[in-house]
Amino acid sequence: MKRFAVLASAALLLAACQTEKVETSVIGEVQIVPVITKATDVNFESGDAIGVSIVRAEAQYSVNDKLTYSNDVFSGTLMWYPEAMDKCTVSAYYPYQASGVPTSFTVASDQTSGLSASDLIAGVKADVTPSANAVVVPFKHQLTKIVLNVDNQSGAAISSVVLGNSKVTADVDVPALKASASESSETADIKAFAVEAGVKYASIVVPQTVAFRLSVTTSTGAVLSQNLASAELKQGGQYSVNVTVLPADLKVSISGEIENWTDEGEIGAGEPDFIEFEEGIGYFIYKNERYSTVTLSNGSVWMSQPMRYVPEGYTVSTDPAEGHIWAPYTLVANEDGKTYTPVPSTDRNFIETNGYLYDMNVILGADVTAENAATFEGAQGICPAGWHVPTWDDYFAICGASNKRLTDSTAPSNPDAVFYDETYKAGRITLMNAGGWNVVLPGLRQMNSETATPVFGTTYADATKCSIEAYYGHNAMSYFPTSTLYNIKNNTDGSLNSIQFFAAMTTFTSANIDGKFSLSYMNYRMGSQLRCVKDAASE
Repeated sequence: MKRFAVLASAALLLAACQTEKVETSVIGEVQIVPVITKATDVNFESGDAIGVSIVRAEAQYSVNDKLTYSNDVFSGTLMWYPEAMDKCTVSAYYPYQASGVPTSFTVASDQTSGLSASDLIAGVKADVTPSANAVVVPFKHQLTKIVLNVDNQSGAAISSVVLGNSKVTADVDVPALKASASESSETADIKAFAVEAGVKYASIVVPQTVAFRLSVTTSTGAVLSQNLASAELKQGGQYSVNVTVLPADLKVSISGEIENWTDEGEIGAGEPDFIEFEEGIGYFIYKNERYSTVTLSNGSVWMSQPMRYVPEGYTVSTDPAEGHIWAPYTLVANEDGKTYTPVPSTDRNFIETNGYLYDMNVILGADVTAENAATFEGAQGICPAGWHVPTWDDYFAICGASNKRLTDSTAPSNPDAVFYDETYKAGRITLMNAGGWNVVLPGLRQMNSETATPVFGTTYADATKCSIEAYYGHNAMSYFPTSTLYNIKNNTDGSLNSIQFFAAMTTFTSANIDGKFSLSYMNYRMGSQLRCVKDAASE
């Protein structure tokens, strides 16, 4: 069965002109003209087959006879009974099953090649008498259709769209036109059909009450997932899911219009109960916040979004002179065109994309001192259980470039690092984004010593030194702290000057226009984003 416009008006005209009750005996083939009700987007094509059953005077006259579609009608070897005045009820279903009229029906888990095999359609016509004319039978969709409208802003092509958590088998009663999820049905992932690749997808599912798990896989290998709100799916109903695909996340919104099937509205994002920690493929939920993750070619698993957790006892500040956690910000040019004003934002969507800025006391979950600074290597900190604040080794394995450690005679280099670029002699940010790591620039709270005045960084990203348009207006210098201590500096009087940890750093210049990513040093009082990495033993 394929999709094109039904000649519904012609079929209905035929129905209006048809005489189902005749005064003489008629012996001939049973023929059926199908009319799809409540939709105009479905028609049968030559060779499609239906199963037909006829009940005459409460006795079964025909059971599951096969009729095949040709020249706008279904016909076969089934003949009418000779008693032309006797009424009967005709029931039919598609797709035909040689094993008999189905009492259960299972949709395909892989619908990427089309929906026809999963689209159970049935029709019933009562008070029919034998006739030389074809019987017009109204057919109805017995299952449910999900249409996914996709706005792809990820920068990568979409490889697949999958609906998880769905029961796939329905109990059906063709003569009664009823279908509902079987109590014993297994749940499965259903791969959607690309109606228009990258833009519109569809699946046929069993009527049920379900909270789908929507997963989108991009050409980079990133798997982005989102729980949908629980919905009671009606038989014959069509529901829309409107999805925005971001580099490291999905946004599911309630909008759009249904054109086909029975309009049953839209399904939006789910609101989960409080979840301390739950991990799935391509994501985890921590403190009720969902974060996308990415598995790199070296096997390491990273957050592909910055942390946005606020531990108990802390608040988020928009003033760099106050607090330990700060809101992310953008930069607005001043009238002189040479300087910029940081504009922090507490907008929910902005926070989801950019996370918060933390000092090391928050990140490591303890007050950092000169005495304990060297004890945090590989610490969990505020990361979820089974994850940790990255070490120097973790970042070096993906960027391959670092400033010298105290024990180094030359700056370390690793050309085999995941995102190392020979031209940049470091990680290349465009490669990191293409690989799903998703570098973002939320800003930086700068404070380089115990006595320095803290400020928000204002190194402006623009087209003269940055090729990534999404970064324009953001602070081009962003740090990604590690739990690895670099050095402790004291003033000449013996007082503490600074405690420095290693941190990965972004650099944009006209010579590094795609962005350089390498390890440098960062004072523990600076505020920066946090990415956690999964413990090797937990993978």
